[in-house]
Amino acid sequence: MNKMDKVLIIDDDPSALRLIEVYLKKWGYRVSEMSDGNEATPEAVAAIAPDVILLDMMLPGKSGEEVLGELRPVFPDTPIIMITSFGSIETAVRTMKVGAYDFMTKPIDPTRLEIMVGNAAKASRMARKLMEFDAAHAARSRHGDIIGSSDAMQKIYEMIDALADSDAPALITGETGTGKEMVACAIHEKSARAEKMFVPVNCGALPEGIIESELFGHVRGAFTGAVRDKKGRFEMANGGTIFLDEVGDLPTATQVKLLRVLQEGTFEKVGGEETVKCDARVISATNRDLKSMMAQGKFREDLFYRICVAPLEMPPLRERRTDIPKLAEHFLILLSGNRAAVAKLSKAAMDALLDYEWPGNVRQFRNALEFALLKCRDENVIEPRHLPPEICQSRNAGEKLKPGRKPSLNEIEARDALRRAGGNKAKAARMLRVGRATLYRFLRDNNMDPDSF
Repeated sequence: MNKMDKVLIIDDDPSALRLIEVYLKKWGYRVSEMSDGNEATPEAVAAIAPDVILLDMMLPGKSGEEVLGELRPVFPDTPIIMITSFGSIETAVRTMKVGAYDFMTKPIDPTRLEIMVGNAAKASRMARKLMEFDAAHAARSRHGDIIGSSDAMQKIYEMIDALADSDAPALITGETGTGKEMVACAIHEKSARAEKMFVPVNCGALPEGIIESELFGHVRGAFTGAVRDKKGRFEMANGGTIFLDEVGDLPTATQVKLLRVLQEGTFEKVGGEETVKCDARVISATNRDLKSMMAQGKFREDLFYRICVAPLEMPPLRERRTDIPKLAEHFLILLSGNRAAVAKLSKAAMDALLDYEWPGNVRQFRNALEFALLKCRDENVIEPRHLPPEICQSRNAGEKLKPGRKPSLNEIEARDALRRAGGNKAKAARMLRVGRATLYRFLRDNNMDPDSF
């Protein structure tokens, strides 16, 4: 027994109340009392914050059953012991089916009272410890909007904290869909620059002809269509953070200008002569092998060492499978929106998710659950048949992608690119590094409706 345990007695029988109180105080419990059903409101009980509640079945105002019905949803982990006369045992048993911890009959047996309240107090303490553990685990499982408590993600969280204390340029590497932008955003939000803007730029989605204008801005008349001065992303991020996603896709000429910004903190707008100062922390990301590109002359070596002062590599989802259940729970709640009930995964469906290799990583995982919810519709349990075909087919056939292997152009990547491009086929084709005709032909051959994205 813990002498800090508090017991609330709700009983209108003065003799029974006094007897129970005497015993409980003798055993070291703190005791509070109520004698009316109307008095035992959730607000009044919350003010007492009991560890155990003893609730008489027959009360003035509201019956014990009615009080139980009001308290149980508000205090789901607080044991409520029903007190009843011998003739009402059937009713007491019924209350256990709707949430009562146990029941005892009058006259009160001190031995039974001591054992039952002691067990209930232990259960209450255990519930509190579990809640504390869950809260601590949730803190370790999340870092901003990033979810995961695996060893691999714990290392990422340590790197986020370390990088947040620095203004050094950082390079985040990893496969497509591993959450590189979320990590960059988390670094920004934990840094001293958090009150300023976080400006993301997808370098791979910008046509070469306008990328410098997007990054550095332009002056009026710099080119056809430049009818007014325009701020670039670097100027917008002044004092904050600019995130250069797919930095390996930058043209060589733009790489030179980026290098100058990193070295000197200055640039000129397209068509302009005035030097603009810029204090933006640069975080870059890529899923490409920049060292290999350097060897081929496609990426400047001096720029690489400038952007890679602080490297961070994101683990693929297949290397942190223990995070999959928590990710599934998060996405199912998020994607359910206004649905009355959040769908659950059957064991077979969860096993399929755990077995799959996830070449598209967390982004593909989210899309798979969104697909499953559409297939599941009004059902509350997601079965393997609701999952995208490639997941079940992979499991049934025992075929798994080897770590590091990526499909060239497949339905997963095509769908993902079209979603990211907002249905713009030309933009999606650039992301996939294929011609528009190739993408249209692929959509047609795979019976994919381009207008559904």
